[in-house]
Amino acid sequence: REAVRLQLLDQLEPGDVVMFGFDYGPASMPELHPQALALLRHCFDRKLRVLTVSLNVQGTVLASDALARAAAATGARDGIDYVNLGFKVGGASVILGMGSDGIANVYRVTADGRPTADLPVMRGVRNYDDVALLVDLAASNIPGAWIAYAHQQYQQDVALGITAVMATDFYPYLQSQQIVGLINGLKGAAEYEVLLGLEGKQAPGMLGMSAQSISHLLIIVLVI
Repeated sequence: REAVRLQLLDQLEPGDVVMFGFDYGPASMPELHPQALALLRHCFDRKLRVLTVSLNVQGTVLASDALARAAAATGARDGIDYVNLGFKVGGASVILGMGSDGIANVYRVTADGRPTADLPVMRGVRNYDDVALLVDLAASNIPGAWIAYAHQQYQQDVALGITAVMATDFYPYLQSQQIVGLINGLKGAAEYEVLLGLEGKQAPGMLGMSAQSISHLLIIVLVI
């Protein structure tokens, strides 16, 4: 139960919608970007539609990078298979607004200025009723807002990708089934890559674990 299980996405049908919250900045990229890349590749391989939003102002650029890299590896098409809706200030009000007013009414234009409602990827997508799974990737307390409002208010299934230092704070939500899955730091990203069969440069989480393990061993030696 310590990772977003493969069947959460494998149970979805081609064309189903997965929303990602890119709620982290460059400082957390080593842990969270490999998670994002693995999840996006899995979605695109399954022919799922992907929407990304950001409640962290730095998240929009990171979402664009992750989408472009995952799309290059899978052939996913911008505006048809995925869209980056970008950053919106407001936190909880943005989350609630997408449930009540609709996603395209909150994000009227995409991160690069295209009318959201006109894109093929948004066809049939109004609010959380049309989103099969929401995955928030975060290095702050923002996941609490997604749980409190998207899940509690609108019964949206929520999964999290978080930094390792945050894991103990969010395990209770997993145990109480307020979230449906959890990826724990770089180790969780590497485990997900193994499950997907990724290797080499396609598996930055596994490459990062090697460096992290060496660093940990060095710290132990220095402490001794």
